[in-house]
Amino acid sequence: MAIFLLKNHKILISSIVASTVLAAPPATAEESSYVGIAKLFPGIQKLCEPVPKPYPNFMTNYVYKFPESFPEAKVFDNLYYLGNHAASSWAIKTEEGIILIDTLDNEEEAKFSIEGGLKKLGLDPSTIKFIIITHGHIDHYGGARYLAEKYRARVIMGEKDWEKAAQRAKVGLPAGFTTPSRDISVKSRDQVTLGSTTVKMIITPGHTRGTISMIFPVTDKGVRRNVAFWGGMGLNLGPNIEPYSAYAKSADLMKSEAYSNKAQIFLSNHAKFDYADKKIEINKNTNSGNAFTNTTPEIVGAFGLLAHCAQSQIEFIKQDGVNGGAKVGRGAE
Repeated sequence: MAIFLLKNHKILISSIVASTVLAAPPATAEESSYVGIAKLFPGIQKLCEPVPKPYPNFMTNYVYKFPESFPEAKVFDNLYYLGNHAASSWAIKTEEGIILIDTLDNEEEAKFSIEGGLKKLGLDPSTIKFIIITHGHIDHYGGARYLAEKYRARVIMGEKDWEKAAQRAKVGLPAGFTTPSRDISVKSRDQVTLGSTTVKMIITPGHTRGTISMIFPVTDKGVRRNVAFWGGMGLNLGPNIEPYSAYAKSADLMKSEAYSNKAQIFLSNHAKFDYADKKIEINKNTNSGNAFTNTTPEIVGAFGLLAHCAQSQIEFIKQDGVNGGAKVGRGAE
């Protein structure tokens, strides 16, 4: 039975203040400098580099090109990668169907990478029951309408991002792109349960105002581990401090969630940041553990590094003297 419960170019060295929502984890050696964490998560470290000027807007002069594909893969006993080199989609298999995270750009990609990928992995796309959209950018919700209508799946998104997606649709989308019909809007710490698997959703504004991050379990050769999933990676947020500040606070919140839930896996929705494609290749060529698994202090450090990078961008904006300038960029839309 499905249950839905509505309930400068270098790393700046400074301490990160943990969220007061949950008990703060104790400081670690890695957190004092982030040098060790940056080596473990080089994709995150990239976010500490200055955003190119002028601040880019993702949809300005947008020309779609079908992204370079990457083979679907089983990552854990019940978690599968279905994305490409541009964006990621993840499938959580349960006893009663699939919870899908993100749907790529459009129907074409959903057919090729998600439907096709599931079938190649021996899974049935018709068992998709829930689709969680991490945030309201089209490279994450573009295939949702097709999948939801075909398989009668429920679509979940943060309220602010439902609003943003509707506004974007009114302005107009590139040919072949669609917006899902409005469905389930979630609040922070709402949960979706399918079979014995529960996904806790946390609203983490910053990349967008309604970004959803998550905590959920997987099994690794029968061993249960928790995933801390970051729902909005990029820091191309424009020359205004507010979204970067929100991003840092949200990363601190997920830092505490990762600590409290003893998370050992960090995932996101872009392989260039979580190195999912590289880790999948490592797993293919070794039997010594799973490349996606870390220690809880390392995952806590990863979120600390995310907050650190957002604070770095604030310092760059202050140095440039552009705060309050033209509102461009994708973040906190």
